[in-house]
Amino acid sequence: MKKLFFLFLIIIGSISCSNNNRAKLKIKVNGIEDGDLVLTRLDINRQTVIDSIKLCKSGCTYFVDKRDQSPEFYYINYKNNRVASLILKGGDRVSVITDTLGADITIQGSDDSNSLIDLERTMGRYQFMFDSLFVEMDSAVSLNNSSLAEQINYQLGSLYVKTKQRAIKHIYENPYNISNLYLIYYKFNQELPLFGDVKDMLILQRVHDSLIVKYPKLKYLAPLMEDIKLREQANILSDKLSEANETGFPDITLPDVKSTPKTLSDYKGNVILLVFWSVSDVNQLMMNKDLLELYAKYNKKGLEIYQVSVDTDKSAWARAIRDQKLPWINVCDGKGANSYSTIIYNVDRVPSTFLIDKEGTIVARDLFGSNLEKRVESLISR
Repeated sequence: MKKLFFLFLIIIGSISCSNNNRAKLKIKVNGIEDGDLVLTRLDINRQTVIDSIKLCKSGCTYFVDKRDQSPEFYYINYKNNRVASLILKGGDRVSVITDTLGADITIQGSDDSNSLIDLERTMGRYQFMFDSLFVEMDSAVSLNNSSLAEQINYQLGSLYVKTKQRAIKHIYENPYNISNLYLIYYKFNQELPLFGDVKDMLILQRVHDSLIVKYPKLKYLAPLMEDIKLREQANILSDKLSEANETGFPDITLPDVKSTPKTLSDYKGNVILLVFWSVSDVNQLMMNKDLLELYAKYNKKGLEIYQVSVDTDKSAWARAIRDQKLPWINVCDGKGANSYSTIIYNVDRVPSTFLIDKEGTIVARDLFGSNLEKRVESLISR
């Protein structure tokens, strides 16, 4: 009889633990009679589809099974529109009322989710201002109105700084808020993350150290720490690069299309143009046509080009080399942004160029077109 009693307690306990790791969602989407919702979960750097939820006019109830009680990011989608962003913990009981565009949303039972929604609305306003200014600047550039373009560019910079300052203030005032993860990885566009500077590792470290106290099992913290370590390494190497500008350049060895190692310092004595690029951007493929003219004009006079691909698809890279018939040194290790070469040269965008004189000193960065040719010509004629 005692054995049965203990077995009963074990069963009850397991059911109780299981329920504690489930989040209950009551969902209503105004404006639809019926249809399917898609629930996704943020798993580090990608969204995983969890389930398709049948929805009727009066709404529905759905249980989210979780591995533990740590919070995770979830998104409810309807016809490719995100209608709700949620942060769910095991045991949460959350009511969501939204519309088919996710514009009018009310959430009860989750302070974390409400904080996330507020941040999304705030960043949405900044994003709208940024996009509008960017369109105006494109128009000014196309009209060759350099004065207006410069003015708008200043406004863009001011908006960026203002947004970042407010984000930092939110992080410091709400240290245990998991929605801070949304902020530190926010991007105005692919080339402009809000916290993309190497020095921002201090902000990332603060977010990590605060959250790990409250959520030691939070799955997003391990990759965050990896990012922090990469930035620490990049910062150290950036300092070395500054020193190298005085005495020489950081050396790198990477494989070419035949897997033969090519070392940058082997070409010392020439004027070297070090180029970081990607085959995925058609504009950078067009850039190679300009480089072909530059190379044909100055290679026999002492110019060498050492071009580093930041692509992870080495097949696409090799195909581009072959199709464009690029005659200079082309190398790629397939590690993308995690390549030692991109870290040691502090490359945070492509294309990036470094011009190295015959003595091995980096004399210029990110020169293109006529400015690049003028500098190459002056270095060769010395």
